[in-house]
Amino acid sequence: MNERIKELRKYLKMNQEDFGKLLGITKSGVSDIESGRRNVTEQHIFMLKSQKNVNESWLRDGTGEMFVELDVEDQRITAFMEAVLEEGKGSFRRRVILGLSAMDGDGWKALEQFLGSVCHEPQ
Repeated sequence: MNERIKELRKYLKMNQEDFGKLLGITKSGVSDIESGRRNVTEQHIFMLKSQKNVNESWLRDGTGEMFVELDVEDQRITAFMEAVLEEGKGSFRRRVILGLSAMDGDGWKALEQFLGSVCHEPQ
């Protein structure tokens, strides 16, 4: 997997410092991963999947394509989430997303009922 991390970083045309920021580690941490002195963590895999649409199967064992193909809806969601993450802590959209992420099943049902009562789908 360490070799594929380096391949991915180079494909993305990122230096080790910028790639490290993406993963939440230092430049030397990236160097350690690429050289095999440090293992890739589940958090690193999650960040690559969520931020760059990296195919987990490719990353783990080299099968499939490097990236997951996104449909139009997924592309819109991804672009929105990237914009929200860039807004910084405390922004309204970020607070809304954090609130949604904390909801349980009952909260989602209540939200769905509320939205169904105020929003009508086009016929």
